[in-house]
Amino acid sequence: AIPQLEQIGVQAIVVVPETLDGLLECFEILGKVYGQETNANEVISYYNTKIKEIEGYTKARSSNAPKVYVAGNSNFLNAATGAMYQNTIVELAGGVNVAKELTSGNWDQISVEQLQLYAPEIIFISNGADYTADALYNNAQLKGIPAIENKQVYAFPSTQDAWDVPSASSILG
Repeated sequence: AIPQLEQIGVQAIVVVPETLDGLLECFEILGKVYGQETNANEVISYYNTKIKEIEGYTKARSSNAPKVYVAGNSNFLNAATGAMYQNTIVELAGGVNVAKELTSGNWDQISVEQLQLYAPEIIFISNGADYTADALYNNAQLKGIPAIENKQVYAFPSTQDAWDVPSASSILG
């Protein structure tokens, strides 16, 4: 898209912050673009401090990391792939993304049977999802999935800002 925008006189910067390093680089770039390098460096420093703190809590879990599934907004069978920032959040928190091998970079549609095979121990619902944890608990097709049986389905709690996407508030996720 950049060449097309430049042809019509629009200057563009493209960032793809689907990794932690990519997100921190995005903060740095946007700080330069807007003349807010000091503020950007403060956000980056805060992130780095919190990441070290989180890693201190989660490193011990690596041998028994829970299997985690992150479901998309419009459909619980849209899986967060290994190429998405949601994978970074899961791994930073000490979990293993069951859909990590899917690497399209977008939400990949999976089947109920695939979700059953993944057998996640924890399911996270994206902020603003079109369904609830109760809807998943009451879905007969999901019986037997450990996260469903053990009532381990959680929605990111913010109604103001999505914590599960690459943004300044994602450290809360």
